[in-house]
Amino acid sequence: MSTCLHETGRENIFIGGFMCSGKTSVGRELARRLGWSFTDTDIAIEERAGMTVPEILRQFIHKWLLTTGGTPANTVYMEWQ
Repeated sequence: MSTCLHETGRENIFIGGFMCSGKTSVGRELARRLGWSFTDTDIAIEERAGMTVPEILRQFIHKWLLTTGGTPANTVYMEWQ
């Protein structure tokens, strides 16, 4: 977890971790206990991009593979298709 000062003068708390590790659950509970609002960045990103995070990642990985000429990650990507 880390904090940063928000333009309102209040600190924000950022929670990082692996997928499905409980970041959203912990964030919601922490916000509830502190009386703060909670923003799920996955949802904010999806709303702004107009696509889901998995769609964004698939598109990014595809472009990356095309520009790098493929790598060992290419094998993993092809298994997703």
